[in-house]
Amino acid sequence: SDVCSSDLNDMRAVRAMATEGDGAARLALDIYGHRLRKYVGAYAAVMNGIDALTFTAGVGENDSEIRAEVCAGLSFLGIELDAEANTARGGERIISTPDSPVTVLVVPTNEELEISRQAVALLA
Repeated sequence: SDVCSSDLNDMRAVRAMATEGDGAARLALDIYGHRLRKYVGAYAAVMNGIDALTFTAGVGENDSEIRAEVCAGLSFLGIELDAEANTARGGERIISTPDSPVTVLVVPTNEELEISRQAVALLA
């Protein structure tokens, strides 16, 4: 593979490799989705259900395939994903169907702003 190891820290590189037929990259994506479903399911059990599921940060904001894979495995919670809304790009949005008992959202982050706020609070 022409991908250097530092590129593997970027999910886009792993997704590209999987699309090109790399079995290890496909396995990595499958494991990633499985673990996300496992943790959402575990927290839903602890909380006796969920009202909303939020995807955020780099992968959560930008990888519609991961969101679809995660949500497909959580249909038992009542999650119904709107495929068209899920693949749309843009800011904060609801990607679940209007009838979905669980609201699924994509919420952009501004990590630099949060780091700055915490640094100012620490120095104050």
